[in-house]
Amino acid sequence: GTAPDFGEVVRGILAAVRTHRVRLGSNYMTLIINALCLDAMARKLQPSYNVLDASKPLLELHARTPRRLFSLLLPVARFVKARIDARHATCAGWCARGIDEALTDAAASPLDLAGPVQVLF
Repeated sequence: GTAPDFGEVVRGILAAVRTHRVRLGSNYMTLIINALCLDAMARKLQPSYNVLDASKPLLELHARTPRRLFSLLLPVARFVKARIDARHATCAGWCARGIDEALTDAAASPLDLAGPVQVLF
């Protein structure tokens, strides 16, 4: 991918939040922890996957489109994105061995969450 590592970016933001003693709501922190966990899981399943690269088309559409129109276009954008992701996953070959096997492998080796959690405390 071309974008920086999602986890690295979020950890940097959280470090700045901690340094400047900014209070974040518990719901927002739960969202951040979940995003970091999903990013780690995605990297276990497909190491070349980058959340920021994957979200770029949707974020660009959001930036260029009025809010109301974006709300109408979002289901179409999700469908197109899912098709593109499925094609890339097949081309990458990780789906060829089967999602069950990939999930079993990911479950067998626990995710390293020390980095994301360390920043929070």
